Amino acid sequence: GEDITEKKKLTEELIKAKEKAEESDKLKSSFLANMSHEIRTPMNSIMGFASLLPEEESKETLSQYAQIILQNSEQLVSIIDGIVMYSKLQTRMFAYHPSSFIINKLFKDIQQSFSLPEYKQNVDLIIEQNLSEDEMIKTDYDKIRQIFTNLISNAFKYTESGKISFGCKTNDKTIEFFVNDTGIGIPEKEKTLIFERFYRGSNVNESKTRGTGLGLSIGKELVDLLGGKIWVESTLGKGTSFYFIIPREL
Repeated sequence: GEDITEKKKLTEELIKAKEKAEESDKLKSSFLANMSHEIRTPMNSIMGFASLLPEEESKETLSQYAQIILQNSEQLVSIIDGIVMYSKLQTRMFAYHPSSFIINKLFKDIQQSFSLPEYKQNVDLIIEQNLSEDEMIKTDYDKIRQIFTNLISNAFKYTESGKISFGCKTNDKTIEFFVNDTGIGIPEKEKTLIFERFYRGSNVNESKTRGTGLGLSIGKELVDLLGGKIWVESTLGKGTSFYFIIPREL
C-alpha cells in the first residue's frame, strides 16, 4: 500500500513539474514573439520618419519628425534596458551599492523623469508623503529608483485618466513605499501572477499598451535584493496600489 502511494505521489509531482516547464516554455516563446514586436514597432517608426527627413522642407515638420524619432529611440532604449536588467538578475550579476540619500530628493528625481509630454496627457503624477525635508534612508538608490520607475510606468499604461500618486510611510526600522493609480485594476485571480516573468494582464488592451511583461517581475526581484517585500491591492475599474517595504538601513 505504502509503495503504491509513494509512486502515485511521485507521478503527480512529475506531472506538475512537466506542466510547469511547459507553461514556462509557453511564456518564453510568447515573450520572444512579444519582444520582437516590441522592438520592431519603435524601430519601424524611427526608420520611417528618418527616411522622410531629407525630402522635408518645413522646419516645423522637421522638428516634429525629430521629436517622434527621439521618443521612439527612448522607448527602444528602455526595452533594451529591461532585457539587460532581466538577464543580469538571472545570472546574479547585480551588486548591491548602498548609500545614504534624502528620500525627498529621490521622489523629486522620479517625478522629474516622468515630466515628458507623453506622460502628461490626462494623468497627474503626485508625490504624497509626510516626511521632513531632509529625512534619509540608506539603501541602493538606483535600485529603488528602478522599482519606482517600473511601477509608475506600469501605472501610466493602465490609467487613462485621473492620477497616479507615489510616496511612503516611515516606521522605525522600515519604510513602506507605494504607487497608487486610478486605472483599470487587476482581476482577483491575477494578483499573484502579475509578478511572474513575461506575464501580462488579461484585461489589457494589447494594441494600446505594449510591454514585455518584465516590469513587475524585475521590480519584485529588486525588492527581494533590497531585503524587502512587495504586494498589490486592486479593485477592478477603480485602480491599483502597489506597496513595497524595505529596511531603512541595509
